[in-house]
Order: sequence, then C-alpha cells, then structure tokens
Amino acid sequence: MRRKFACLLCLVCASLLAKADQTKVLYPFDYCLVSGEKFGGSLGEPVSVDYKDHEVKFCCKGCLKTFYANPEFFLRQIDRAADGRFQ
Repeated sequence: MRRKFACLLCLVCASLLAKADQTKVLYPFDYCLVSGEKFGGSLGEPVSVDYKDHEVKFCCKGCLKTFYANPEFFLRQIDRAADGRFQ
C-alpha cells in the first residue's frame, strides 16, 4: 500500500513539474536587463535564475541584488518582449 501511494505521489509531482516547465517564460534578450552588458563578454557566461515562472539572465551575480530589489519591473520587460511588445 505504501509503495503504491509513493509511486502515485511521484507521478503527480512529475506531472506538475512537466507542466511548470511548459509555462516558463524564456529569457528573450542577449544582454543583461540590469546593466545592459551583452552576454559572453569579459564577464563570461550569464547567470541564470528561475523566478515566478520566468527565466532571467544576468551578466554577473552582482546584478541579482538590483533585480531582487524590484523584480516586477524586470519581469514586465521580459513579458512584453515575449509578447512582441518590447520597445
């Protein structure tokens, strides 16, 4: 009985995780929204974070503090770009 419950729980969790990945908004830019730096420069590979179903990339870990101070500002820009409304 316990084994069946554990397997059912695993299936439910896997289903929820798969569904969450399908709805994640991918980061549409080739630069950091915080600093404006292009990725792949002297700072190396971008730092990637998942935040409220959004993939967010930064040029360095230092930009995380600015992002977390006002994340909704940056998420709106990502959403607009994903919808084709970014200017």
